[in-house]
Amino acid sequence: MTTTKERFFLLATLGDANDDDNCILENFVDGIRPESWRVHKGEPLASVYPERARVSMSATDSGTRLGSLVGNTRSMLIASGPFRDIIEAHVGKKKIEYLPLAIHDHRKRLVGADYWLVNPLGAWDCIDLAKSDVLRDEDDPKEVLEVNEMVLDRARALKAPQLFRPEHNRSYYILRSELVADLEKAKLTNLVLKELVVAS
Repeated sequence: MTTTKERFFLLATLGDANDDDNCILENFVDGIRPESWRVHKGEPLASVYPERARVSMSATDSGTRLGSLVGNTRSMLIASGPFRDIIEAHVGKKKIEYLPLAIHDHRKRLVGADYWLVNPLGAWDCIDLAKSDVLRDEDDPKEVLEVNEMVLDRARALKAPQLFRPEHNRSYYILRSELVADLEKAKLTNLVLKELVVAS
């Protein structure tokens, strides 16, 4: 049961970028790079997704260690099998895609078979724009271009699932307390979370 003290956390898709051993992928899923916008917007990807999807490290990627989360510069949520299972236990299969993804090194050798691209669909309008640091269109002040520092509206955020994207910052992933607690119990690796400010 959730309470008014529910906490919310921003997931860093880069993972722990300060550890040089961690892999940080620069490439999108092989063969469908023009469709990368779907992941940034929370739009369905399954219809164009390759049957044997893979993403390859580049020769310039320094680290090769794969954690429970694989860091990347493409705003993808790349989760190991155990990480994906915990997400599904909390979120289910509605309005979210779990797409299998193999990870190869820069020589095209398989280095990670049990990985998934997790794609929450849509977004939740739960950012308190008045209390956040917001960049607006000069010609149309109602148009939000970017939210630099998010402050969530508690009442609206409490209606969101345990993993969701916020409207206005759809390339971000927000996790709620119950999901975070189970991830911590599982001792997953390379998960970097930042607690968000929530306005009552």
